Amino acid sequence: MAAVASISHSPIKFKEILMLDTFVTSEQLLDQLMMNYARQGVMQFYKLLGSSDIIGNPTGLINKLGTGVYEFITEPTKGLLRGPDEFFGGVGKGVQSLLSNVVGGSFESMSKITGSLYTVVKNVSGDQSAQIKQIENVG
Repeated sequence: MAAVASISHSPIKFKEILMLDTFVTSEQLLDQLMMNYARQGVMQFYKLLGSSDIIGNPTGLINKLGTGVYEFITEPTKGLLRGPDEFFGGVGKGVQSLLSNVVGGSFESMSKITGSLYTVVKNVSGDQSAQIKQIENVG
């Protein structure tokens, strides 16, 4: 179960609550705060699931792919504004960013999946070295 609970770089953010001219008891205030943040947490629960390492952290993969595509588009545009030579340099930077983010994100996701699977298998099979030491100490 440890691998299922492993979450990497989850982008959960809570917004502040602004309460003006509120005259309530401390109990009512606490209830309002808890309801506000619980609602925000429930609305962002999908981010926790998407950041789970056992499924390869698809949220992180999508962020990397998005960065690659964004830079693939913006770098040539920046270069075009500076001149034709800079345009080709921008195309090169954009392609490099796209490829590195696609390849890097894919390998990172695969790494997280295999690492999580290793942890699951290790936990299911038990730590063999600890069992051997226990047997040696008894004997």
